[in-house]
Amino acid sequence: MIVEPLEAVTSNKIAPAILSGIVMHLRRIVFHADRYPTQEHYPFSLSVFRDTESLVFDRPVTFFVGENGTGKSTLLETIARKCGIHIWEQQAGRRPVHNPYEKRFHAYVSV
Repeated sequence: MIVEPLEAVTSNKIAPAILSGIVMHLRRIVFHADRYPTQEHYPFSLSVFRDTESLVFDRPVTFFVGENGTGKSTLLETIARKCGIHIWEQQAGRRPVHNPYEKRFHAYVSV
């Protein structure tokens, strides 16, 4: 994660989140597929996370679009966890089978 002074970013007319006068803009996420603990369980079983080395965010806004179960929410949760952002979750209505790997994905990416 790159942290820049407010002046450095506003001069480029980019408006990412501002916390305490510091601008945070995620530039890139790297997937370390060679270190995944499994490739049979979600999310490590998704080809997008196995076959993609990194995602570059060169615009202030990024949209994740895809069918259900393709990893959009998992990717957002992973980015939040990796950046130390608290995630509030409602437990009711979740999957009936517990997946011990789903919440550990953030340990296998770099921002």
